[in-house]
Amino acid sequence: MNKYSRACLALLVMSAVWFGVTVVWPVGPAWLLWAAIPLSGALTSAAFGSVSRNPRLGAPTRRFWRRLAPAPAVIAAGQMAQAADVLAHPGGRDSYTGPWMLILGACALIIVIVAVVRLPTGTGRPGAAALVALDAGTVALAAAVFGWHFGTRHALGAGLTPQLLVSLALTVLAVLTVFALAKAVMSEYSAIDGRGLRLLASAAVLGAFAPMLQPLAAMAGDRLFVAQVQIPLVLWLGAKAAEAQWRPVPRAGFRKRPYSMLPYAAVAAVDGLLLVTAWQRSADMVAVAFTAVALTGMVAYRQMTALRENSRLLGELDHAATHDALTGLANRALFQRRLAQSLQPTAPPEHTDDKRTNDKPTDDKRLTDGPMDNERTAGERMDERTDYERADEKQASNGRTGGGRTGDGRADGRRPVSERASAVHVALLDLDGFKQVNDTFGHEAGDLLLTRVAEVLTAAIRPGDTAARLGGDEFVLVLPGTTEAEAAAVADRVLAGLDGPVIVEGQPLRVRASVGIAGGTAGDDPVDLLRRADTAMYAAKRIPGSAHLLHDNDSAAAA
Repeated sequence: MNKYSRACLALLVMSAVWFGVTVVWPVGPAWLLWAAIPLSGALTSAAFGSVSRNPRLGAPTRRFWRRLAPAPAVIAAGQMAQAADVLAHPGGRDSYTGPWMLILGACALIIVIVAVVRLPTGTGRPGAAALVALDAGTVALAAAVFGWHFGTRHALGAGLTPQLLVSLALTVLAVLTVFALAKAVMSEYSAIDGRGLRLLASAAVLGAFAPMLQPLAAMAGDRLFVAQVQIPLVLWLGAKAAEAQWRPVPRAGFRKRPYSMLPYAAVAAVDGLLLVTAWQRSADMVAVAFTAVALTGMVAYRQMTALRENSRLLGELDHAATHDALTGLANRALFQRRLAQSLQPTAPPEHTDDKRTNDKPTDDKRLTDGPMDNERTAGERMDERTDYERADEKQASNGRTGGGRTGDGRADGRRPVSERASAVHVALLDLDGFKQVNDTFGHEAGDLLLTRVAEVLTAAIRPGDTAARLGGDEFVLVLPGTTEAEAAAVADRVLAGLDGPVIVEGQPLRVRASVGIAGGTAGDDPVDLLRRADTAMYAAKRIPGSAHLLHDNDSAAAA
């Protein structure tokens, strides 16, 4: 692949040397000054075509270079139309910008714009595309004001002609090309090599604004044109871009900046132009000043937009760190934090208007060693329970550990619930037969069921309560400042909400759940509180249908 770029470089050096010789001593045929352009155009188009056929590259990458391949040849053809005009009428015209040159130049720019616009945009975060477009617009506006100052305003001074209008349209297309390539560079498309895009953008800027130097070239001789060196340079940059795409070379230690310097460089360049026009008392100083103010406003707005976007992303990260991705409920880390704070002797529990909570994760790992580890199955946890817990469960099943509610909604009335408020009640919920649902209907059905449970829990709790998913089919509620009756009422609302069927693959699926409730006071051990709720939950599983049971501390102590 580097054979194309090397050949283009040799032609560029030849053109530059012959151009320099002609400046000092005009000698030889004039067509030699233009000879490198058609050869460079053909070589660069061949380089683009070769990249488009590289089987190691992805389909979007190959399509981009295939669409771009005709552009170098069309650019060269347009310049050769100008060369033919120059050679046929040497020194006989003020301008050699003929219609064929303008038409072919416009076609080449349209080819580039279409190829860049049709690049796959990927799945960037919301708002990122608008920021990139704003940055690219800043660069394009700066390019436009430079084009106006050094070229367009002088051309307009000679009056409007059809040829001038076409030339102005070509200038607009050049600015749009700069916008498209700047947007592509700042977007960092994964399908296109970043160095290749930057080389193409440099070629576009050079092609758009180097002709402004033509008055300087004309002062050196009537056979000299900037395009004689500019076009070979543009085409060599294109060949280097194709080479970069063919064989990307990783740069050790290179780390991309999280922002682009192009918009700031554009503002600085226009500010510099404003100083020059003010010093020269140029007639278009006011236009340049307005452009500088507009660019400053665009950059300021872009920064404010970026700050708002960063704030939103930080909020999303904070939420993701403390909430379950599937259900949106609090995760284990946030549950541990809420429970520990509710049991602190001096600090009141956290409250929030969001039932699902929105706190940061905690480093407290004490609860992960308890019986709630979601990596263990229910059977393993049953085996790990002590004789004390088994005796406690037996008391619960005999009606001595708390009030319950069976699947048909009847309160058993075995013990009146207490009206004394505890620091916190914990309600531990486990779905019955969840594994069978996954095995029979698949994990999508299981996810649907878990989401339904999360909705029911969120609707059942009060503001300030916490509903969390511990993992698998285990959920827990933290109910600060509640009496046993209030905690039982929450459990009743949960079981009532789960009473209706869930439709899975057109079939109604009944959800059965067991809930164990335990109350704790300030200073209690969170692990012990969870153990008691776990004991009550397994006792509730022995009751037919859905049920909840309250753990009785006095009867547990007696055991």
